Amino acid sequence: MAKLRTAARDGEALFVSVICFNATAQAALLALADGDTVALAGELTVKTWTDKEGNARPAADLLPHSLSNRQREAVMATARSMKTRSA
Repeated sequence: MAKLRTAARDGEALFVSVICFNATAQAALLALADGDTVALAGELTVKTWTDKEGNARPAADLLPHSLSNRQREAVMATARSMKTRSA
């Protein structure tokens, strides 16, 4: 499981727990670094939690069926291309 933080409409943080059962998807999530952009698609369950002051805060669980990280894909494509040229 990975916990991602994103900005909600009102500027507050929205925490999304991304729950993966596929080893490849788990590895892709673990490869993310702070600030990486990622696109996820899947089944979303919205919920709330209560902070220390008693305020209700939004949260969500996501069971992804698709994950894309354009930055990492570009790096991997470049690495494959360089490897092919050197062979």
